[in-house]
Amino acid sequence: MKRAVTAFLLSCAIAAHAAGPLEGVFQCAVSGPLPTQTSYIAVNGHADGAAVFTVVGLTHEQAFFGYGIGRVSGIFFAGNTEEGAPFNFIVDSQGFSGTISVKWNGSFTNMAASCARIW
Repeated sequence: MKRAVTAFLLSCAIAAHAAGPLEGVFQCAVSGPLPTQTSYIAVNGHADGAAVFTVVGLTHEQAFFGYGIGRVSGIFFAGNTEEGAPFNFIVDSQGFSGTISVKWNGSFTNMAASCARIW
């Protein structure tokens, strides 16, 4: 199911016509109480500030997966994941960084994410 949702959201991101302030593919180092993991994220932003991200390149061991829906306002990209957990990022010309809450072993834990634009 996670892979189907990811594939659907990624296809939506590719098919979108209105590019927003944050758009592209990013390589992210996600770390925290869990071991550091590398993830690839596709972000689709709209001109009105609405944005969605989806994590691609899933493995069974990967704690950071799924998608998030939020808004870009100025230098901030914030919203909630599909699990209802918050994410808060600061955007710059190279990418974005901040925190994301991920579900691990039945409970949420905060992790740091640093993402660099690769496309």
